[in-house]
Amino acid sequence: MRGRRVPTVPPLALTDAERAELERRVRARTTPQRTAKRARIVLLAADGIPNRQIAPMVGMNEHTVAQWRRRFETERLAGLQDRKRPGRPLAYDHDQRLRLVATVTQEPPDPASHWSHSQLARALADVGTSASQVGRILADLGIKPHRVRSWITRPTVLGSGSGPPTSVGCTWSRPPMPWC
Repeated sequence: MRGRRVPTVPPLALTDAERAELERRVRARTTPQRTAKRARIVLLAADGIPNRQIAPMVGMNEHTVAQWRRRFETERLAGLQDRKRPGRPLAYDHDQRLRLVATVTQEPPDPASHWSHSQLARALADVGTSASQVGRILADLGIKPHRVRSWITRPTVLGSGSGPPTSVGCTWSRPPMPWC
């Protein structure tokens, strides 16, 4: 019985500019890990290393290595970027979520109570957020206004209005330094 013959893939051809850019991506400390791995796959493939040997070197499946290799062959450096993923985009953007958090951290309409999802939805009526969506956003952010008593809102100082608490009549100064 003869051994099965595994087809070998020819090495990738890189220009000097492409090689320099890929090496920069691998070396840079600020490059996201997935981008550095993709660049490393292409560099190893350009050196003539087969996919089955590249896969354990970069910690990926052999099929994933072959995918990035094919994408680089067809699209070059642009093929190593993340593609737009399927699915519905977020209905409420970052600013609207921040506005919800800002509303939750304010004093509730009834000071003896806490914010409910329906109260928050009414307070954010101009955004068009439903009570169920408020609940999903708060759950996603890990905020539970119904479980806290006082930490989420800032108390006013001696009825002075709004603002963070301060120490009344106290001044903080550094102790004298012994070497001065």
